[in-house]
Amino acid sequence: MNYEPIGKGVLPMEELLQILIDASFDGWVNVELDGTPRAPRPPREAAAISRRALGELLGQRVAWRN
Repeated sequence: MNYEPIGKGVLPMEELLQILIDASFDGWVNVELDGTPRAPRPPREAAAISRRALGELLGQRVAWRN
């Protein structure tokens, strides 16, 4: 089993994030990356995919920190 970027795996991310929104969750959402030699894509690429998907799902509710 591989780690997959948000939006590429099997979990219903839109529904899961909506549960957090409905519960007034005000914490962080962390994205875990597969940095092993077996990873299906480089970590930077996976992070970019996850960031893009979170931006699409959460819109203006995202507060990116660099």
